[in-house]
Amino acid sequence: MKAEQLRINPKRLMERLDTLAAIGATADGSCCRLALTDEDKAGRDLVVGGCASSGSKCASTRSETSSACAEARTASRPAPRS
Repeated sequence: MKAEQLRINPKRLMERLDTLAAIGATADGSCCRLALTDEDKAGRDLVVGGCASSGSKCASTRSETSSACAEARTASRPAPRS
């Protein structure tokens, strides 16, 4: 897939970013998720769960670094909707 063929749903993207930002939210409107805290785990779980539900393959290292790999989508294999 070429870059110009990619489509982003801006409303859904902002909803997901807002949900992630709420984890570890601070009084001044910023966000703090220090490594290896409950907030860090909750943020990682949210991101990994979203990746897995979209059909991406997710993996975590022993140090809890997560990565995801999405397979190419085609007309016969469209991305799941959530």
